[in-house]
Amino acid sequence: MQKLGLIDTNYRMLDLLIMKIGSETYLSQVITIVKEAQESKSRAQDLANRAAK
Repeated sequence: MQKLGLIDTNYRMLDLLIMKIGSETYLSQVITIVKEAQESKSRAQDLANRAAK
């Protein structure tokens, strides 16, 4: 975990607690899974490609 502090124009402190960053986030993991699925051929697709030749 990372802690990030920001100061607004009235000099009040706003503390943010960052639980996950970058590749650890849920959205990032979903994107990775989708990319891997798009890059790999399914068995049915491979069979269709062989039948089309």
